[in-house]
Amino acid sequence: MAWRNSAVLHALPAVALVLVSFYYWFSIADRYIVFLYNHDMGPLYPDTSPFSRVTSSRYWMAGLVVSGLVLLLHTAASGLLARLFASYRPPAWWRVWMICAALLLLGVPAITMTVNEPTLPVGNAAQVTLVALIGVGLALRPAELAARRPGELFWLAADGFGMMLLILNLIHGEKVGQWLA
Repeated sequence: MAWRNSAVLHALPAVALVLVSFYYWFSIADRYIVFLYNHDMGPLYPDTSPFSRVTSSRYWMAGLVVSGLVLLLHTAASGLLARLFASYRPPAWWRVWMICAALLLLGVPAITMTVNEPTLPVGNAAQVTLVALIGVGLALRPAELAARRPGELFWLAADGFGMMLLILNLIHGEKVGQWLA
């Protein structure tokens, strides 16, 4: 049962970060700014109203953004705790995720479907919740590497950074014709 207390102590900050972020984005902040409602994206994407295809993708991307925050903070905290306390061992990521999932399954739809205007329909709220659950699950995994094998985590992060640079620069392939002209 000691693992349960440890998992809860790791899950609560992650859940709080996710729910506070969603509450801010969907309730307090100006959604016209956060989700770029009616933002001019040129002739390719003329409709950026609250439930257009473009804007709807921004809702579920919010789950990825907040998962990135969980990744950074949870991994850093686990690495720091392991350096400060030799006996520290993070709980299994899936145990922490199960607790997070139970709370996020209730919290994310409750926020996105009830606060401010326009509230999300069930389909959009389900997408947002699913992406947040998957993202948080992936965000919790590196904590063990940070605590036990930080060198491996460094090389994994370096590999991911290189891949990110490659993927971000793929868009420039579309512009080769313009450059040649």
